[in-house]
Amino acid sequence: MTPEEPDPLRDCDLHGTVVAGVIAGKDLGVAPDAEIYSIRQTSSHYRTPAPDNGEADRAGAGTLASLAAAIEDAVSAGAQVINVSVVSCVPPEAATRVDRSALDAALQRAEGAGVVVVAASGNATAGGCEKDDVVFPAEAETVLAVGALATPHDLAEYSITAPLSAEGSVPLALEPGGGWATGKEDTVFQGTSFAAPLVSGTIALLAQRYPGDSPAQLRQRIIDSAEPGHGVVDPLTAVTYRPASESREERAVAVRPQAAPPAKGWPIVRLLLGAVAILALVATLSAQTLRPPRGSKQSLPAAAAGSPTAPAPVPPHPVL
Repeated sequence: MTPEEPDPLRDCDLHGTVVAGVIAGKDLGVAPDAEIYSIRQTSSHYRTPAPDNGEADRAGAGTLASLAAAIEDAVSAGAQVINVSVVSCVPPEAATRVDRSALDAALQRAEGAGVVVVAASGNATAGGCEKDDVVFPAEAETVLAVGALATPHDLAEYSITAPLSAEGSVPLALEPGGGWATGKEDTVFQGTSFAAPLVSGTIALLAQRYPGDSPAQLRQRIIDSAEPGHGVVDPLTAVTYRPASESREERAVAVRPQAAPPAKGWPIVRLLLGAVAILALVATLSAQTLRPPRGSKQSLPAAAAGSPTAPAPVPPHPVL
């Protein structure tokens, strides 16, 4: 392969940067804390000399062999999730003749290393795939294939059907050179290439939440949480979903004993003591009113002075 650009790390197609932004773009990506490891597997700026007539192949230099090598490289680098936003479409009658041994070996190694592989299902457009094509690597058993949605619940007309689907358009994308877009022209980014990274970012979140899960378990989590029909993936739903069959984590709960109620005898005692004090005060006041002042001479009835049991004289009734 002969690069036309001097810097092999430069994204001259823009495609890869947009995909990376969907996964881990700051304030834009599904998993903004994820670390991106970029591998150039194919590019329109690379060419392969054709051995028959010597003319260069301008369709790009990617093959199933180079895709397998890229997957092997990602596994060796310690990736937990591999996003493949490229496809190789083959008519069904020719699929059996495709040498896929290197790709199958790479996918098997990824599965054994605990890596989840997510791939675009392919676009059925002019010069692209056909609806009934066999699409590599999306058709592999251990790969999560993702189609594109045109609306929140409707598959895009161009999308090849897949078990899962996600939003296929990118309203705001990253640019390789950085900075803000200038000018009045808008570039539309849509396709299964941009639906797959949304699922890849979701898998990254699930891998962080469930670090002990195998690739098969992580795939099952996202399949179970997807909306029935087109398998629509929502990151928040996927991360918070808990299947009914999954046992809940047991947690120790300490119940603090209830405080003993305050004693009820003290207010009654206080009330009785208060009543006794009032009675004593009344008795004292009564005694003081019956006590004659010092130095005064008062005549008491004989019965009161001599016989405590004799009744006091009753005054006559007033005349009305």
